[in-house]
Amino acid sequence: MSFITWEMAFPIGVILLGLALAWGLLRYKSRNKAIDRVSEDATRAQYADPESYGRKEQGFREQLKD
Repeated sequence: MSFITWEMAFPIGVILLGLALAWGLLRYKSRNKAIDRVSEDATRAQYADPESYGRKEQGFREQLKD
């Protein structure tokens, strides 16, 4: 005999999925929006010139500390 049947597994899966979605929404709403601009700038710099990005990376890290 199986302890968990399909009738029990589906509601448990729905509850776990709902909890995961709620957690993700809370994390998204509570993020630091000031970091978004610095992150976008760093990504653009890395794609534009990957060879020299290592030298620019420290500047981006300093912006995050402010």
